[in-house]
Parts: sequence; structure tokens; C-alpha cells
Amino acid sequence: MKVAIPALETSPPESQPSCAEPQRCAHVRVFPGAIAANWGVIARLAGPAQTGAAIKADAYGHGLSAAAMALARAGCRQFFVASLAEGVAARRALGAGPSIWVLNGLAGARPEALCAAALSPVLNSLDDIALWAGAGAWALHLDTGMNRLGLPMTDWAQAAQQAHGFMPVLVMSHLACADISGAPMNAAQHARFREGAALFPQALRSLVGSAGMALGPLYHQDLVRPGLALYGHWGSDQALPALTPAMAVSAPILQIRAVQEGDSVGYGASYRCIKPALLATIGIGYADGFLRSMSNRGYGALDGVICPIRGRVSMDLTILDVTAAGPRARCGTMVEILGPHLSAAELALLSETIPYEVMTSFGAAAASAGGRIIA
Repeated sequence: MKVAIPALETSPPESQPSCAEPQRCAHVRVFPGAIAANWGVIARLAGPAQTGAAIKADAYGHGLSAAAMALARAGCRQFFVASLAEGVAARRALGAGPSIWVLNGLAGARPEALCAAALSPVLNSLDDIALWAGAGAWALHLDTGMNRLGLPMTDWAQAAQQAHGFMPVLVMSHLACADISGAPMNAAQHARFREGAALFPQALRSLVGSAGMALGPLYHQDLVRPGLALYGHWGSDQALPALTPAMAVSAPILQIRAVQEGDSVGYGASYRCIKPALLATIGIGYADGFLRSMSNRGYGALDGVICPIRGRVSMDLTILDVTAAGPRARCGTMVEILGPHLSAAELALLSETIPYEVMTSFGAAAASAGGRIIA
């Protein structure tokens, strides 16, 4: 089921924070129903493998609690977070029942701290395996070539011997090139993972997240761990079922002015007008997660009209050329920054980054400033 995202309002509703209130002007709206619907799409593609959910980094900026509850209602029972603190927040939202896996492992925490919140660590070293020593359910991360977290191949056999009697429930790894379908490293990591997982025959196996779904059932194993796809983007250029973006960002026009040919715009006078234009200053900037790299290359959408950024994105203000919008450009009107006309993938391309950074930047800034709205 695809969940439609409502059109952006042309003026801020009374229930949303306004610029007269302490919150920042920019609004980040999150749609938990879209997250749940996306999980359903992924689960159908993954079957018969189980489908979990990565809700680390505050659910990729979408709000951990709201996302976790929506996913649980959709049927998700396996959740992945990065840290103990995220795990505690997830358990508070989910209550008893679902499994919550802490990807960073113990990370200096005592086993009792995880047990108190019914959390299960993903262990990454022989030392952590020894420290956990049967305290409860756990997972083992095998490093198959990414050289980030995980147990190196030289330690796999020793880990199997050391864990005799309290074997992991789950064995996982992480693909370095999942978004590149023809990358030889995918097959190499898959082969190494099969070799390592064979040492733990009773454990569930998990190898891929969102982009890896496009690699096919051979890679799906027993459990897939989507993250980005839950929030509306596969992270792969392969043909996959449509997803629904779960975040929209808008900002109000604060001031409008007419400029003439040759006038400069913004800090550093990095843009000079080549003809008379109508400029609008909107209430969003890099403090709101709108990346400064969008300067002179990004745009907003006003009633569907594309309005290019002129000059540099500053801390909480950005200037758009709204000439093409004509009378629709007026103070108080909300401008779409992320939504039906501007996807996270497009913003990522324009700012030379990835959709993950776009969403987590908007989400983190909104969460700290009170500008995130759960729709």
C-alpha cells in the first residue's frame, strides 16, 4: 500500500510552530504511515526472509519513537539501533516483545546495562564475547571485508570455540558495495560470509540492508535490515518497487525584494543578478540542516514552481529567486525544500552527498529546535 504525502500548506497551520514562537521557522514533517507502508513493500520483496528495521540515528532523522511504533504496528519484530541510549529509547517506545539489536555492541557498557533494558548486543570482538558470556541473546558481526566494525576473519574459528554453549542467535555482516550491483566485492563478501556463518549453524543470517535488496534472494539470507528504504529511498539504481518518502521540509518567506541587474546577493557577494528579479528570503539555513553546499545550486518549490537559490545558504536564512512564481510569492507563504517536487536523492545530488545525510541533517536540527511535526 502506497501512502500519499499531503500537499504542503501555503501558510503555516495553527497547530504548527510559527516564527513568533521559540522554535525555528523551518518545519520538518514526518509521516509514520509512510514508514509502515514502506516496511510492507520491503517485507513482500524479502520474503521468505524476515524483515527488520534500522532505526538508528533517531530513525534517520524521522523520530525514533514514532517510527518504531509505526513499524511494530506493521508487524516488524527485529529492530537495529547503534547505541545503548538508542536501545533504551526504542525499548521504551516498543515495550516488551520485539528484539532490539545494538549494532555498536557493548561499546564500554556493562552487560547488566543492556540486560536491564532487554537489549541484545551485536558483538564485534573476542573480548566482548568473553565479557558477555551467556548474559542473554546476542549477535555476532563478521567483518567480511569492510574493515569497520566486526570480527576479523582470523578470529572466526576462535570465536566459535569461545562461544561454545552460548552461541549467537544472529550472525551478520555488512556489504561495502551493496549499491553497485556488479561490484565483484559483493560476491566476495557473500562467499566469506557463508564460510563464517557455517561456524554458527543454528544462528539466523543477515547480510543486507536497503541497497542490498536489489542483489536478490541469495543475499537476503534469513533476515534483511532495511534502513534508508523504510524512509522512502532504496539507495540503489536498480528497478525496485516504489516507496513513499516519509519526510517533508518547508520554510516560510520572511521578506521579498526586487533587485536590479548587477546587484549582489548574500555573503561574499557570490551571486550577481544578470537581470532584474524578485528575491525571497526564507527561514531556513544550515542550522536547520539545509546544507551550505546547496549555495547557488539548489532550489525550493513554491506551489510547484522551481525557485533557484541565489547566493550562499547562511545559518538560518536562504535567498531564492521567486520571479517565476509571480504573485504566489508573498510573506508567510511556505516554500517546499523537501517533498513532492524535491526528493532527498535530488538534494543529495545537488549538494554532493547522499540521502542519508540530507535526512539526518534535517531531522537532527528539527528535533533539537522543536520543529519536527509528526503527521
